[in-house]
Order: sequence, then structure tokens, then C-alpha cells
Amino acid sequence: MLAPCSRNLQGGKPFVRPFFKIRVLRLLNLERDFLSTLRLFIAVNLPQSICQGLAGLGRQMEAFGLGLRWVKPNAMHLTLRFLGCVEEDCLPAIKGAMDKAAFGREAFWLEARGLGAFPGAGNARVVWAGVHGGVEALKGLAASLDDALEQAGFARENRPFKAHLTIGRAKARPNPRALAEAIAKLGHYCLPPFLVDEAILYQSELKPSGPVYTALHRAKLKTASELLEAQK
Repeated sequence: MLAPCSRNLQGGKPFVRPFFKIRVLRLLNLERDFLSTLRLFIAVNLPQSICQGLAGLGRQMEAFGLGLRWVKPNAMHLTLRFLGCVEEDCLPAIKGAMDKAAFGREAFWLEARGLGAFPGAGNARVVWAGVHGGVEALKGLAASLDDALEQAGFARENRPFKAHLTIGRAKARPNPRALAEAIAKLGHYCLPPFLVDEAILYQSELKPSGPVYTALHRAKLKTASELLEAQK
């Protein structure tokens, strides 16, 4: 028996030819499974001033002829956990895990400073800006997220958390000497500190013009004013 979507709008007979039935049903099932999943990650948002500063740094690095694909300012973020393609009905569990991980944690300050490459300048795939300041608080938040997500049924992250801000990706292997020179000459920049007061669940939609990120949930951290108010 054919699925209801294989019938016409007037409720008549199936319009699919018999020898196409199995193939069409398989395609419909694949499309249904695809549409019910979301590509998700949890991250810290960056102020526009920081994003613009990092984008300017990328433009300066491009003068060294690196041929990298630079991250657009509106796509910059600090990833805490990449979840990948997740079924939509898992959203409540993810949101609950985020709230649990953030509960009672204080907001903290970070600053972008220094440059580097993964896995190294000799065979770089990613160029990153370093993160300094409240890094231990950031690591603690990432660890709490991992614990809470595991309790919600998600596998633990199998790689150690490394705080960084991706600013460029290699389309082809960049010249190692040119990259090392760019890192050495431009890595002493200093951008203003920024406050981290929430972790955000994003949906990532890959489009020809670049990824589009939509915030689905925000897990708030305690700010200094809230902590003072709680002590009264």
C-alpha cells in the first residue's frame, strides 16, 4: 500500500507507476528523515567589534598570499560543543542539559590574543585566534555541558576542549613559511575583553552563500549584578 503522500490532492488512485513505487517510497523516507534532523552546535557569541577586529586581522594575513577562506564576521563564534545532525525531538533534552550546565555559573571575561594553526603551520587546515582571560571558567562550562549532555543520552566529546576562534580555513595547503611569517608578525594584536554571559544553541543551515546560524536556545550565566542582588 502506498503512503498517503503518493495520492493526488483529490484522494484518487495512486499516480506513481508500479515499478517506481519502491524507489519513490525510499526517497520519501530519506527526505522525511533528513527534514526531521537539525545541524546543531553550542557556542559563545562574539560582539560585533570583536568579529570586525578578527576579520580585519584576516585581511592583513591575506597580504602574505595564504589563499585561505576567511570566516565572515557574522559567522564567527566560539564553539563549546558541536552536536552534528540531531533529530528535532531531541531539542528539549539539549536545552535542559544546557540550562543544567549553566545553572549557578558566573559570567566571565575573555579576550582574543595570539594566532596559530591546526594542526600546525606546516600543514594548516585552520587558522585561529587565541583565547585568554577566563579560560578556566570557559573550560569548566564546556566540561559541564559535556557531563549534562552525556546524562541526556549524548556521547561524550572524544577530543579535549581547546579554546580558539576560527578565522580562516585552508582551501589548499598554504605556504608554511608565509603562514609562519604572518603568525609571527601579526600575532601580537590585542582586542578589548568581552563578557561571556550565556551559551547559545545554534542551528546551522548550509547555503551556497555560506552557513546561516539561527539561535534556538540561550542558557544564561549569572552576571555580577545578579550575584550581588542574590546576596542581599
